[in-house]
Amino acid sequence: MSGFRPTATAISDFTDFLRLHTFKDDIEFIYKELDSPDEESLTLQEIADLETDNRIAYSNGSTLAVYIYFSDAPSEDDDTDEGLVTLGAVYRNTSMIIHEATIRKLASQSIAVSNADVEAATLNHEFGHLFGLVNLGTTALTDHEDSAAENHCNVEGCLMRAELQFTLSGKSSLDLKKGAYAANQSPACVLTGATVMSLLQPSKTGKAVEIPGLGTACIEDIQGNGAEIAPKILGNI
Repeated sequence: MSGFRPTATAISDFTDFLRLHTFKDDIEFIYKELDSPDEESLTLQEIADLETDNRIAYSNGSTLAVYIYFSDAPSEDDDTDEGLVTLGAVYRNTSMIIHEATIRKLASQSIAVSNADVEAATLNHEFGHLFGLVNLGTTALTDHEDSAAENHCNVEGCLMRAELQFTLSGKSSLDLKKGAYAANQSPACVLTGATVMSLLQPSKTGKAVEIPGLGTACIEDIQGNGAEIAPKILGNI
């Protein structure tokens, strides 16, 4: 949506994540600015309809095309009275919604966490679902699916946990839990709580916060499905 373009920092972090876990080295982002649908909230069907109207790139040969919609409206499933907000969701095999307006509102509650931090964490987590994690198309080589949160990891510190604990010193935390975005679709991610995050650990490298990576179990799963840790050139994204 016009005025809701993601930050360059988040896209850079997202690109690094893709290069780390895939053979894709030639990665390009094509931005298309859209007029707002002027909705107070968006349903999954409305998001899918917007993609049908606006998507311009599709996979072809060894080139993978992914559609990411950065919305100016929250999810219809948000419950602000309970502190439940949806940051993003995957709803088709190459389609993702990022509720950018919600991300900005959430990040504004912290002086330590930026829009870019929350954007990158959400993009990476949701693309983990597009990788087929956890038990979402990619076979789990070990049992690490959270019994209380389907399609999320139970390994402490993993990006794919259902509790993305965005820990900041002195701050309370939010839990990232499975949302109601789709009984028949991939899971949404719902952050619970009224203060700031906890998946973003204080960095030892000078950065204010550090976005967690995939845990060992999730890495082994995508490697078993053909992924690599070191980037190699094989097609485009």
